[in-house]
Amino acid sequence: MSAVELAGLRKSYADVTVLDDFSLRANQGELVTLLGPSGCGKTTTLRCIAGLERAERGEIRIGERLVACPERRVFLPPNRRDIGMVFQSYALWPHMTVFGNVAYPLRVRRRDRRERQRAVMEILAMVGMDSYAHRPVTELSGGQQQRVALARAMVARPAVLLFDEPLSNLDAKLRRSMRREIRDAHDRSGGTSIYVTHDQEEAITLSDRVVVIRGGKIQQVGTPKEIYTKPATRFVADFIGFENLLTATVSEARDGSTAVKLTSGAGPVWTSKGITRAPGTEVVLAARADELEIGSPGSPGEAPAAAIPGVIRSRTYAGGRVEYLVEAAGAQVVVRAPEAGAAGSTLEAGSDAWVRFPVDAAVLVDDDNAERAPQAAEQTVESVPLRGAT
Repeated sequence: MSAVELAGLRKSYADVTVLDDFSLRANQGELVTLLGPSGCGKTTTLRCIAGLERAERGEIRIGERLVACPERRVFLPPNRRDIGMVFQSYALWPHMTVFGNVAYPLRVRRRDRRERQRAVMEILAMVGMDSYAHRPVTELSGGQQQRVALARAMVARPAVLLFDEPLSNLDAKLRRSMRREIRDAHDRSGGTSIYVTHDQEEAITLSDRVVVIRGGKIQQVGTPKEIYTKPATRFVADFIGFENLLTATVSEARDGSTAVKLTSGAGPVWTSKGITRAPGTEVVLAARADELEIGSPGSPGEAPAAAIPGVIRSRTYAGGRVEYLVEAAGAQVVVRAPEAGAAGSTLEAGSDAWVRFPVDAAVLVDDDNAERAPQAAEQTVESVPLRGAT
């Protein structure tokens, strides 16, 4: 078993606390992504697991083995933790060939020469770099160097693979290609992988579970679909790409749906997704720009029920779709619609328009300042079995 368990980790630098009572379990065979903005603690968490940083408090287990616990004076060095790590900078040795870089972990483990030769060529073939085995790494492109770093991390078949934003230096097209290769590499390994990124698209497409982190604390844990469609808080919704976050107040709840009125008094807007709160509670209405509807008051037919009137402030072409910035109900609302416009009309900047939130598009989330937000995050984490957590 190569599950990774963190219980009550605390890590500080001088007077800045980076991780605060951080607890999580990555199960055997899972690819778990730590997602959050720069400085949130995700890379520090990875480095603590690897043994490159020491936490002041808490436990780290890899499989059944306790690898770090300051209270019990336990700390295994990185070379005894059975891990492979891919760094953001790749960290390849420039004086070595591709073969030499990939063979290095096996040399450290004192594998014999013939075994090293076989294992290195097998893993290079897996990542499509076997024909470059004897080329200096300094003569490789960024994507090729990334493949070499991946091969080096995997060659000794470690129980745990750790990825520290390995694709951030690549162009968009190559990043998409390498995501598939990393996912395939994880599936072939049969072990546990923990992946760090600030890119929500990477997290959604790669992971079995996503852990959203803010200020050293877990905000939400869930499957990619849960995180994408049911964010728990305003911060999570904003970070994973909900362009519209509007303060509202619950006015009615019935039959599994909730009605809210926006701060301006516009509404009601009905939604069947997200949190359920009592009437009078302040919440946040979150919606993606692609899921909203827009039209012109002058187009054939009447505006649909519950449409909110507004004025188009800008109109931007977005590759087959048009992005509108609409001032509606005292808020700025972003809508992306087919290029032909809505209801057969052409919507231009400065013209009147209406915006509608379909009932299955908007999601109600807690505001980050609400007392319930941290409690919701704690409940999500506690649903995962933790060893030694209090």
